Amino acid sequence: MTIGSYPDTKQRNRLKVTGTDPERVDAALEWLGDRIELEADG
Repeated sequence: MTIGSYPDTKQRNRLKVTGTDPERVDAALEWLGDRIELEADG
């Protein structure tokens, strides 16, 4: 599991979540969604 953070001073910060196990990626996104507001990109 890798989570990259791409700060932006003018808009919202961007996080990129990647991994080889789709279930673990989904679990990580759910965990993050419980803590911060998420918006899908693309």
